Amino acid sequence: MTDYVIADIHGNYEGFKNILKEVNYDMEMGTDSLIILGDIVDGGRKTRQCINFALSLPNMIFIVGNHDEWCLQWMKGGPELPIWVHQGGYATMESYDYKRENVPQSHIDLLQNAPYYIIKDDMIFVHGGFNPLVPIQNNKPEFLIWDRTLIKYAKENPVGGYSKVFVGHTSTQLYGNKTVPQFFNNLIMCDTGGGWNGSLSIIDINTLKYWQVGGVHQQGFERDKVSNKKTYIYDSDWSK
Repeated sequence: MTDYVIADIHGNYEGFKNILKEVNYDMEMGTDSLIILGDIVDGGRKTRQCINFALSLPNMIFIVGNHDEWCLQWMKGGPELPIWVHQGGYATMESYDYKRENVPQSHIDLLQNAPYYIIKDDMIFVHGGFNPLVPIQNNKPEFLIWDRTLIKYAKENPVGGYSKVFVGHTSTQLYGNKTVPQFFNNLIMCDTGGGWNGSLSIIDINTLKYWQVGGVHQQGFERDKVSNKKTYIYDSDWSK
């Protein structure tokens, strides 16, 4: 059994499917597991297909992200927030033919029932981040999906209480335009720009091996072409 984590799929349906093929994810016996670090919606034009595919995966755990909460407001009849529409929400609405009534209840349930973080063994998984100086349960939900300060903290200090900390939300492209996972002490940045013009990465949470496929090419709303880029990398020095 292999446990994987993936972040910020952002409507990249082809990439999502292809990367699970790359790792030979067990779709039948259910021996593998996948943690999705939120933001499955927005960006690419196939949010609907991404959620359907995620729901079909055995042993899938979904953690909510900030885009998911924006999208959920629209799905449940709320306003089309301009900031959401212009940051990928338009493509999400398009995937449902711009009609809320086309959103399956199972999609709403996935987003609204998702936890803000999970702890597995001594590892923590969260979309944005948290204040490492207070207990995780004392962090406000909006901080858990929006925070970017934990990464800056981890560049200088190990995050206490956990062997590994997996975060999405903040693209590695903001750190030297890199499109591979970044390792800062015991924190792993998992968002490598897969919903935009970077790469989509999946990581074995135990060995930290990772695989990649191309991100969605950002060309207005024409974001559903996935490149043929494929790499396999193992950072053998991470734990030293």
